[in-house]
Formats: sequence, C-alpha cells, structure tokens
Amino acid sequence: MRIVTAGLVGLSLLALPTTLGAVEPSLVAAVQERLDALAAEMGFPGATLAVVLADGDSFAIATGLGDVVGEIPMTPDDRLMSGSIGKSFVAALALRLAETGRLELDRPVFTWMGAVEGFDRVPNARAFTLRMLLNQTAGVPEWIDKDVRALLQAEPTRVWSRADRLAALDGAEPLFEAGTGFHYTDANYIVAGLAIETGAGNSYESLVRSMLKELQLDSTEPSDRLELAGLVPGYSFALGSYGLEELAPEVALGERTARQVATDQTLVLNPQIEWTGGGLVTTASDLARWVHLLFAGEVMSRAALEQMTADPRSLGYPGYEYAMGLEVWRSDSLGTAYGHSGFFPGYMSDTLHFPDHGFSIAVQINCDHPEIAATRRVLEAIGELLAG
Repeated sequence: MRIVTAGLVGLSLLALPTTLGAVEPSLVAAVQERLDALAAEMGFPGATLAVVLADGDSFAIATGLGDVVGEIPMTPDDRLMSGSIGKSFVAALALRLAETGRLELDRPVFTWMGAVEGFDRVPNARAFTLRMLLNQTAGVPEWIDKDVRALLQAEPTRVWSRADRLAALDGAEPLFEAGTGFHYTDANYIVAGLAIETGAGNSYESLVRSMLKELQLDSTEPSDRLELAGLVPGYSFALGSYGLEELAPEVALGERTARQVATDQTLVLNPQIEWTGGGLVTTASDLARWVHLLFAGEVMSRAALEQMTADPRSLGYPGYEYAMGLEVWRSDSLGTAYGHSGFFPGYMSDTLHFPDHGFSIAVQINCDHPEIAATRRVLEAIGELLAG
C-alpha cells in the first residue's frame, strides 16, 4: 500500500499538495481544495484527512492549524485522539481471539469472570455474553455517572483500575434484561475489556499492540498516559460537562471560546479513563488503513467479519445503525458505509469504508464542537468527490 502525504504550507488554507506513487496529483489537489473549503466554511481550527483507494493506493493531507496559539500548521502525520473508534479495534480483537479458541462469544461471561472481585455486582452480570457486550445488547448502563465525574474533577490525572471501573457499576440498575434490547454505552465495552483480559490471560494493551504491529498501524497506540508523542492540541467546548473547564486555558476560535486540552503533547486529563471504550491515539492515515484492511479481509476471516456487521440496530436517528464495534451509515448519495466516529474532549474523528465504491476515508479534527467539527459531513463531501 503506497502512502502519499501532502500538507498545508504557511498559515492560510491554500495548500500545495505533493504526490508520489500511483495516485493522480489532480485527485490529491481536488481533495485538498475541498477540505480547505470545508475548513473555511465550518470553522474548525485544523484537520487531517486520509484516503485509501480501491486499488490500495493512499494519500493523506492536512488543513488549518494544529496549534492555534503557536500558529503551527496541521500536518498529515500529526496524531489526535480517536475516541470511540477504539471500539472497532476491541470488537475485532475479540473476534480474532474467538477464532483461535481463546475466547467464547456466546458463553455467559460470568462463567470465567465470576470469581473476579466485584464482577457479580455488575448489572446483568450473570446473564450477558461477550457478544451482547460487543453489540450493545447487554443492558449495562453507562459507568461515568455523577460519582465518577466527581472523582474525575478531584483527580483529573487519576489512573483508573479494574476495581475502580467495577465499583462505578456496583448497584446500578440494568437498562433491560440482557439480550432483549439495545443501548449504546461505553460501559458495555469497558466490561468487555475486562472479560477479554481475563479470558485471554493478557492485558488489553498488550493484545491490541500486538494486533497493531501485525497490521503495521505504526502511528496508533493505546492512549494510556498523559503525554502522547506527536499529539496536537485539542480545543474543547465539552469540558464543562465534566466540570473540568478550569483545567485548560481559554483559546479564541473565531467568535467562540474553547479550552485547550493539551500543551506540549500532554493532556490535562488522563485519557486512560477511556480504556476499551475508545482509548487510542492515532493518525487519519492509520484510521483509513484500519477500516480498509478490515474490509479487505486482512484483519480476520470473512466469516468473522460477517459476524461483526450482522444484525445492526438503530442508533435512534435515520440512517445510523450499530452492529459489533461498527457504525453502519446509510448515505443517500454513497450507499451503505461501515466504520466508527469518535469523541474525546478537544477532538472529533471519523472513519468509513464505502463498499459500493471500494474506498475508505478518515478525518480527524482538533475541536469537539458538534457543528464546527461535523466529521460525517466532511466524509460525505470527500466521498462524493471521490465517487465522481
């Protein structure tokens, strides 16, 4: 797979793409022009975007500023937080382990987790399977409640242990009887992570690092510490919902004021809180390659991939469904696409594979305002350009 990179020169939105390999320079230039126009129209500070074409050739570009205060341009190699996109890696890892017999998707998780202190107090603990956790039908409610937010406010750099995560679910009421409904929560994936570690006999970080190395996704790693090499600053409008706004300095983004959540590649809160609910720092290039490899059959068998995409449930708004660690997006102009979006304070990311066209696209934006950083809008616009 050949990768072409083209970045922003200077501080304007005008870019001078460079091309290598077999990718048409005119295509890279057209995508750059469209991304620059979207940045100007939507008002996000900066973005990286990567495309993998149907033949496997790829390119990556950037627009705007990676550091608003320092007026430093974004580059295609900059790393950003990817939020819940990490769930697609967790689900894929579980399916790979199931294929080798190290995990069982349809055996009650309690049969191998029952002896873990506190697990019996997780809602529906005796009833759900790993498959239910991964397809969000286990009925486990969200774990970040007011008590967890209070702990986060008191100690934003806290390292969250397995016991901490289980304690946050202690005594909570299930959303529904396991297997009888659907509700998207990070908690389903946090519990899945605990089950994967215990069942496989290894840490999630070790397991996912091994998979990333095998797939040569060299810019991606668990975001399990405050300092993350290559991380650009993120600009957040959401910190107030966590009571953390005073941790980060104010930065003007046009007529709006955001909070800068990272300085000198160091975050103001420990991203390790995400863990298997997200938990990866990465590049747009790696995200586009990830979904492309997944649907090219390079990550798992076709039979396992069919399980990952089977029986999607509505996320509650038209055109958006959820399968196993994958969002299923039904676009009027581009057909059905598979991938995931992600949020972490200060960052929005999105990656999709479009089977009808054979290409994959990823975008990362260093801002979390839902209107400014509307990642799906960016992917659709670039997808329509690529589809002609």
